[in-house]
Amino acid sequence: CIIFTVVFKLLLPYFFQKEISFILSVVLGFFCQSVLLYRTTIKYDKCKNNFNEYKFLLLKYKRFPLFKMPQNIISMINMHLPIFLLGIQVSSNDVGYYVMARTILLIPITFFSQVVGDVLYPRFSEKVQRNENVFDLLYKSTALLLLLALIISMVIYFYGDYLFPLFLGSKWQDSGIYASYLLLWFVINFINRPFVDLISPLKLDWILFVNSLLTISIMIIFFYCSSLMKLDVKDILIIYSIISFVPQFILMIYVFFKAYDLKRE
Repeated sequence: CIIFTVVFKLLLPYFFQKEISFILSVVLGFFCQSVLLYRTTIKYDKCKNNFNEYKFLLLKYKRFPLFKMPQNIISMINMHLPIFLLGIQVSSNDVGYYVMARTILLIPITFFSQVVGDVLYPRFSEKVQRNENVFDLLYKSTALLLLLALIISMVIYFYGDYLFPLFLGSKWQDSGIYASYLLLWFVINFINRPFVDLISPLKLDWILFVNSLLTISIMIIFFYCSSLMKLDVKDILIIYSIISFVPQFILMIYVFFKAYDLKRE
């Protein structure tokens, strides 16, 4: 969904106004995801509309409807809600610059998350089932992602206001500046994939669910307070980046020590 949305956000502004193009990009992204999910479900559905089979699977994998599905919904809300909350306080141009900055930052996040997830999740699952050490794999993969995140962050911090207009057009220069305000948000979302992949094998889905609830609650409170304090867009984005960083960092620390405990055992 994110990949489709990113592509639409880059192309649609050439044909529609900013506000309309951003709304259309999200709608079209979800539509494409729904089509892919439907086709995949039809292809691999082995239950053949048998209610008892569905009930058996639902009970066997009850962590999915109890925690993973609600958490995914909250994450999607958490992804798009700042756009609307920010739009209440700042101009539509500032919202557009923010959305474009986040869209560009999501490209490496989405790409590496998919690659890392495809590699690490089955290995984590296999190691946990065999009661083997997962700490070393978690540590090494996170260290590599952190190195890449720091390199990308340095490029954006020092050259973002030059690269954005170079590739997107001169009107998007402010997006390069806004991207530098979101670097903490970028780094934590770039490096957290190994921890997210390890959560399900360790049966810690409830922790991720609680963390998502905490994140969205803090975000709503912050935007409410920022509207009362009349903060400018720079301060809002920097503080938003920090409050997005902290809950995920706490989650990573928790999973990190869980993996370390398994290693000692």
